[in-house]
Amino acid sequence: EVGLTFHLLKDVPGLISKDIERALEDAFKPLGINDWNSVFWIAHPGGPAILDMVEAKVNLNKERMRA
Repeated sequence: EVGLTFHLLKDVPGLISKDIERALEDAFKPLGINDWNSVFWIAHPGGPAILDMVEAKVNLNKERMRA
């Protein structure tokens, strides 16, 4: 069987959500983007915890992170 296996520590979602707003501002402020709901979002394989924390931290509309 071939695939990707990884394990996340419990604090990874918190660490990511702690710095996500600053990272978004650094990346998108020069482009004049400060409404995170206008940015394209994708899901990642880490499960819902990280996505839920990012969604809450940057006040995304619920439908922006749902696929």
